[in-house]
Amino acid sequence: QDEHGLYGVGYCSNTNNKFYFVKEGEIEITAGDKTFIVSDNEWLLIPAGILHSYRLTSKKYAKLYWVHFELLLNRGREGISLPPPWALSTSRSRSFGSD
Repeated sequence: QDEHGLYGVGYCSNTNNKFYFVKEGEIEITAGDKTFIVSDNEWLLIPAGILHSYRLTSKKYAKLYWVHFELLLNRGREGISLPPPWALSTSRSRSFGSD
């Protein structure tokens, strides 16, 4: 955590995608030039190559999980391009994020 309360400041992987899941609480994730508020039972997928960081919101609490993963085609190292960062609530049917 830095002096502004940011975690993973300036994190970017050219090969690994990142999946965040917030079980409880709330975080603010900045990915590229977009900012997302991710709260109870919501998730965000950040494709490889996107500079990102996260921090607690004014709620000051979050129980979250994240996974780094690489997509492989035909057992080779060919990359699969994912769409821009997007998020989805698992408790509601609405989605939000990129256009």
